[in-house]
Amino acid sequence: MKIKFLQGFENDLQKTRDKRLAKMILESISVFESATSLKEIHGIKKLKGHPNAAGAHL
Repeated sequence: MKIKFLQGFENDLQKTRDKRLAKMILESISVFESATSLKEIHGIKKLKGHPNAAGAHL
């Protein structure tokens, strides 16, 4: 999957003091980037409460 981040997110991630959390976030991003479909991502849940959530298929 292609993932795009705002520059502010990258800056915030670099500034975080909790390096363990930053590592977990980077590992999660890696899982998403290597997946070819949402079905390959363990533990992902469908969004609820958003108008587009009803039409989303995993």
